[in-house]
Amino acid sequence: MLKLISNKNGDVFISSPEIEGIYKAIEIIENITREAEVGEIYLAEVKRIEKNSVLSLNYSQELML
Repeated sequence: MLKLISNKNGDVFISSPEIEGIYKAIEIIENITREAEVGEIYLAEVKRIEKNSVLSLNYSQELML
């Protein structure tokens, strides 16, 4: 069982009886929270583009920025 807890400061706490689950959760969180870079290829679907140029992505289709 994997448990994720986040607080108002943006801290995320991960607990699991198996270390592999923790590493996988860290990888997923890092991938969905990292900053997009020009020239990188992402597997995602653009859901919306905000006025401040923020993309809301659904990681299911290929997207090249």
